Amino acid sequence: MKRVTLVTEVQARKGVIFIVRPSPLCKRCKLFKVCVGNLRPYASYRVEEVRRVAHRCPLTGSTMRVVVVEELPVKLAVSPRRAIKGAVISCQPPSCDLKDCRYRELCFPRALKEGDKGVVKDVLGETIECPKGRQLKLILLLPS
Repeated sequence: MKRVTLVTEVQARKGVIFIVRPSPLCKRCKLFKVCVGNLRPYASYRVEEVRRVAHRCPLTGSTMRVVVVEELPVKLAVSPRRAIKGAVISCQPPSCDLKDCRYRELCFPRALKEGDKGVVKDVLGETIECPKGRQLKLILLLPS
């Protein structure tokens, strides 16, 4: 799904990929809803089109350009039975108390919350060697 948003002048080039990291101060801005307010926090987006309109960011003072972006899929570890290309699944992180696991970000990606739905865009074929003994496959999930 494509969205119109604002990015810095440096990021306003077709093909640039960025991760949304909103500041708590952004919520007070009058441009919040058209800037980071319509994007998923911590998700990756690719700039598809750059428009001529520009605004000044009241927080940083930098020039922000209007762009059209597309959200990119999130890498996620799921059980093999849920790893089916084209399937619509919901994010269901495993019950896991290992805080220092090297795969933690794949089981609990910051860009997804429990219950978020999406389409499995690709099954990466990689099997995760879970320290808890779970069988997990890597997929690319495009949130809906």
